[in-house]
Amino acid sequence: MKILLICFLISLTACGTKMAFDGGPGTTSSQSGSSTGSGGTGKSVSETFIQKSASSSAVDILMVIDNSGSMIPFQEKVATGFSNLIGTLGNASWQMAFTTTDRFDGTLAPLSNGGLILSPSTSKASIVFNDTLKSFGQSGSSDERGILATNSIIGSNNSQTKNFFRKNAALAVVVLSDEDERSTGGMNIKHGDAGTSGDIEYLDTPESVISNMNSFFNNKSFSFYSIIIMPTDNTCYDSDPDGFAGTFYSKLSQMTGGVQGSICDNDYTQTLKNIGNGINALNSSVTVTHIPSTNQAVKVTFTPAQPGITFLVKGNQILFNPPPPEGTKIEVNYVY
Repeated sequence: MKILLICFLISLTACGTKMAFDGGPGTTSSQSGSSTGSGGTGKSVSETFIQKSASSSAVDILMVIDNSGSMIPFQEKVATGFSNLIGTLGNASWQMAFTTTDRFDGTLAPLSNGGLILSPSTSKASIVFNDTLKSFGQSGSSDERGILATNSIIGSNNSQTKNFFRKNAALAVVVLSDEDERSTGGMNIKHGDAGTSGDIEYLDTPESVISNMNSFFNNKSFSFYSIIIMPTDNTCYDSDPDGFAGTFYSKLSQMTGGVQGSICDNDYTQTLKNIGNGINALNSSVTVTHIPSTNQAVKVTFTPAQPGITFLVKGNQILFNPPPPEGTKIEVNYVY
């Protein structure tokens, strides 16, 4: 069975929504954008953020790797793409850690050099990245639970994760998988054969990740990226006898504005670049608690006024272009 989870994301399916932009008193205007929200509950909420310095932008990247059977070819495609992923991050301060789809104790998987956290200061970082991915192999559990593994890291409070989660850094989780959570997303059949999937529990759901991020990391920018069998890609699905569409991972990527890419691509160069660009954009965004409804306007107010800034809604991410100046107060009003 195959799943490679990398907490980062590629092609996003979005529907249109109305957004109201308020650059300050007396400068309100309207614009079009995209959102992955739905009709929602009809409840209104207001959230406030303070823009960080562009020079202090930082991101922590969690790679969740499926180490079950037949995953080696997919791991190798990611292993050779270090420069494509990291090269898009510019001057951002980045660090990276790994876990696997069968690791639920809240600890990080060791790197090939014996460490736990990969960073620009790591000696021969690209080689360590490559060797670490290849070290996971395909002897892991066939009950792949990438979302549960992600939740176990988010909810842990040990010395490893304290060093990994930096206070002012965004968090990106990237998934590469040819199956879904619990292999089949709780379904009992695959290609007409009996499946081995277990029941989906709460900590296997996309909603649980967003809830835990809100509980453990107030106002931390976050996105989930997926390299998977896309739910609508029948050709990829049919080409993989053991694979299953990554519906849970796809949903979490959409809910958090993350990029999605196809695991069936012959080469992951563009996918990893897209994911890297998405991660880099986290420092030009804020993450709201809920997913804004597509049926209602989202209103953003800057103090002091910033009339030249536009924004886009992707899931629970509000992406700004250009980023507001350091210290700008950002108030987001929306219905979910």
